[in-house]
Amino acid sequence: MSRPVILLTQPIHSSSMARLADVAELRVASDRSERTLMAAIGEAAALVVRDPITPAIIEAGRELRIVARHGVGVDYIPVELCSRLRIPVTITPDANATSVAEWTIGAMIALSHHFGIAMRRAREGEWKNRDGLTGFELRGRTLGIVGLGRIGRQVARIASTGLQMRVLATRPRQAAPTDIPGRIDFVPLEQLLGASDIVSLHLPYGPETHHIIGRERLALMRPGAILINSARGGLIDTAALAATITGKRLSGAALDGVAEGVLPDDHPLLHQDNVIVTPHAAALTQEAMQRMGDAVADDILRVLAGKKPTNQVNSF
Repeated sequence: MSRPVILLTQPIHSSSMARLADVAELRVASDRSERTLMAAIGEAAALVVRDPITPAIIEAGRELRIVARHGVGVDYIPVELCSRLRIPVTITPDANATSVAEWTIGAMIALSHHFGIAMRRAREGEWKNRDGLTGFELRGRTLGIVGLGRIGRQVARIASTGLQMRVLATRPRQAAPTDIPGRIDFVPLEQLLGASDIVSLHLPYGPETHHIIGRERLALMRPGAILINSARGGLIDTAALAATITGKRLSGAALDGVAEGVLPDDHPLLHQDNVIVTPHAAALTQEAMQRMGDAVADDILRVLAGKKPTNQVNSF
């Protein structure tokens, strides 16, 4: 009897791949193009997704029994199509929350203490030039969290209890989670933007949140504030942010990825001491990769054993 095939768009943690290899044949795509994945997916019972995939790829998966997202952003996957085809889509909901929350707090500290310009001056030998290096303490400042999900709650916990910050948040659409730490004041988005020294975005990306922070809402932010986005790049209008940063209305920004995916080398955001840009890397820690791999393997093994996956996000 032939073993089921599991196709991966990229490798995952080695221990998780070893678990899957005990029961299935693992195939890692040679590249992540639609053409390559469509050619490779025909025999696959499971697809592990670390890169965006198109509907055509799913439709070519004649044997697909599960699409497992290595992460939480289901904008990488045509979920409605999978539901119509009765293919469960799973995520790894808690695996990267701590890592991304720590990246967010780290960005807050780096920007409020002017790490960027200080490091540049040290590299250039300007050890005695400390003009413009006076930052501000986070204690007592106001943090506005837009999106109080798993990551947003961890950021709130660290900020309120560890840094003694005041925390504002936009009100969840559903009932507020029960594990919210300390006191959080819920306010409308526009009020949050005007009242916060630091605004941190933790929303899922979709049509309703595309460019939720654009020119008009950037203008509502407190002068000298910091904007942080450790979620999807498409939440922010990059051009509008670049104009705001260049105009020195905000004191800094941290972006773990941008809507465009890649910025040209001469883009103004890449040449500002008060801007941090990373290539969607906030979740890339040893611990998060292990947890994500474990969660992916758990649900694939459940489905291959004829059981319902634990972290299914679609219904049919």
